[in-house]
Amino acid sequence: MEVTEQFDVWTKALDKIQSEISIPSFNTWFKSTKAEYVESTYLIYSPNNFTTEWLYQRYSNFIMQILEEITGESDFKIDFRSMDNSSTKFESSLIPGRASLWLS
Repeated sequence: MEVTEQFDVWTKALDKIQSEISIPSFNTWFKSTKAEYVESTYLIYSPNNFTTEWLYQRYSNFIMQILEEITGESDFKIDFRSMDNSSTKFESSLIPGRASLWLS
């Protein structure tokens, strides 16, 4: 997947998310996120550990659904990472083998 396609997928995902949750929730949890696609994994970056953990705990399944809907694919993983140079990986019990949380 090219860089432009990566950007388009996350932009479309954010548009879909914004249409399905409240504006305050979107602005608080999603507005400052960025994402990239690397080796069959969407790396979702949040500004800090708290936001990263919140997205992981409360929105993993929702984000996975949105990405599957947009891409038509289901053979990818999602990693939630803080923009604070995250380094410790936690496997998700929410979506075993498909979602990970990285905190510093």
